[in-house]
Amino acid sequence: MSDHKRNEGENHAYRVAFQTLGCKVNQYETDAVRKTFLDLGFVVCEESENPDVVVINTCTVTSEADRKSRQMIRRAGRRNPNAVIAAMGCQVEMRRDRENYGEEVAVGTKSRDQLAERVLAVLEKREYVSDNSDFDPASYPEFGPVISREETRAVIKIQDGCDNFCSYCIIPFARGRIRSRDRHAVLEEARLLAAEGFSEIVLTGIHVCSYGRERGESSLSLAELVQEIDAIPGIERIRVGSLEPSSLTVEFVRAIAGAKKLCPHFHVSLQSGSDSVLSRMNRKYTSRDYESGIRLLRESFEEMSLTTDIIVGFPGETDAEHRESLRFAETIGFTKIHVFPYSERIGTRAASFPEKVPARTKLERRDEFLLLSNQSAAAFAEKYIGRSVLMLIESDKLDGWISGYTPNYIRVHVRSEHSTKIGETVPVLVESVSGGEIYGRILF
Repeated sequence: MSDHKRNEGENHAYRVAFQTLGCKVNQYETDAVRKTFLDLGFVVCEESENPDVVVINTCTVTSEADRKSRQMIRRAGRRNPNAVIAAMGCQVEMRRDRENYGEEVAVGTKSRDQLAERVLAVLEKREYVSDNSDFDPASYPEFGPVISREETRAVIKIQDGCDNFCSYCIIPFARGRIRSRDRHAVLEEARLLAAEGFSEIVLTGIHVCSYGRERGESSLSLAELVQEIDAIPGIERIRVGSLEPSSLTVEFVRAIAGAKKLCPHFHVSLQSGSDSVLSRMNRKYTSRDYESGIRLLRESFEEMSLTTDIIVGFPGETDAEHRESLRFAETIGFTKIHVFPYSERIGTRAASFPEKVPARTKLERRDEFLLLSNQSAAAFAEKYIGRSVLMLIESDKLDGWISGYTPNYIRVHVRSEHSTKIGETVPVLVESVSGGEIYGRILF
């Protein structure tokens, strides 16, 4: 009899714990897989509660994410020597020769919907199972409605895969080509989340701007989906994941501006403000294109905040190109910049590029962008001192404070002097700013 069999008279349900590395898409997929385990009768628990199964959802976007994924799998095995360790996701998909780090079940990005059944089979037989199933690369794996939440926000995955093949990025190899979720399934999930009391929805994916493209839909397909969600009662705020600069046409911006509940906060990936670096990255826009798209957004959304990603130390990046990128970022006026030192990924074109930038130089350039980011965040928040903002409460009475976010994604902190509840939207008078975050009092 397996070590995981329950004694007669005890609860026969197996216990499963989950760990996730990486992005919002990964967290959504963990929540979707959790649902398949629950459907098979598993009970979800914490890793500290003696699970029968530990599922690790891995990430491979950088070499550090790769390292952490391996470490998490091995640590789970050491901490839970009698448990079935199951690894899934991008790092598993990209392993050469299907290396094993101690897991008994391994599925990449193609068979996540089968993971629970494979784990159950292993619990009975204790045999290693790898992902060798057939997979239709044009299909979107549908899990049905999923409740995936971040505080009071709920996340809906609408798309997977990417066709861009930027020279530094491993994700198209790990996730495959673009596959869009059925529109009716997305709307069904949005209605379920509204009925469950979630007032804020985040639409996420690997390349959300390409939603519907492989089905021959127009470039306005994402905007039309946002408009449909905008009409669902109970949803008060809509956010959209990272947008591509090339998608910010007059028609697209005009269409999303018609959604009254769409929050005026946009994450538009830049990666570099130097056109020569953008070309080597195989990004399909110039700095002028980027600036034009941002201008359109700002003309349509008042009080808009703008965040972005920057890669520093890309192969061949000169001091002059770095300075050009930094000056451009200052010109655009980001609210916050997420900065990443270039990480070589074997299998990408950039991995073979000469003129590697020294690690110390990459860190110095990162610090310059982080300083700009901190200054920009503080300046943006300080504009609201003495004004009122709307805060959606996400944490209540934490050390005497309530916190949440404005529509344009500034974190707000107020003393819990009134009767409030999580999920409620309240007006706040801004009294001070620290670290780019707002402090004030509720106006009643």
